Amino acid sequence: MKHKAQRKARQKLQEEISTKKKNIKVKKGARFVALLLVMVTCAISLYGAYDLVNKAVRCKNTVVGVVTNAKIIPSSNPRKADRGWADLVIESDGVFPDSVLSIDSAYYAKKEEIAVHYDPKDTSFYYLDGDLDEPITLMIAFAVLAVPFILLFVYSGKVIKEDKKYLNELMEKSGLKG
Repeated sequence: MKHKAQRKARQKLQEEISTKKKNIKVKKGARFVALLLVMVTCAISLYGAYDLVNKAVRCKNTVVGVVTNAKIIPSSNPRKADRGWADLVIESDGVFPDSVLSIDSAYYAKKEEIAVHYDPKDTSFYYLDGDLDEPITLMIAFAVLAVPFILLFVYSGKVIKEDKKYLNELMEKSGLKG
């Protein structure tokens, strides 16, 4: 009778050990996924920062253009933004070769003046005033998005450490580890 109870208790401990080992594997997997998500969100933010700095550093010259032929096509879907395009007539500075730029945007009104910042060594590399606002917002969003994943990564490490400690205690108690 006593041996049967001991065998049953030992079997219960072994089942608990097995379950705890599986739980640790799952938590390690979740921790790995959290680490990947942190790396991806940080990489996107860093790439965005690099792109912004690259544009700001390279595009030292500025010309001004006036919006003409602005057209807006309202979206039939309320969840999608309106589409639009316009021609931007550039006041020549003798360096920027284009006299007219076609731009896709629903945000510019006719006769609005817009600065075009360009690289004097490569005039095909340029951006318009306001073009950098959206990437900055996305970078901030991805950086903020990384915070919960970092916290999950740190927290899961602590939980796994505690689980391993408890598992070792169970194994010592069952006589499987000495």
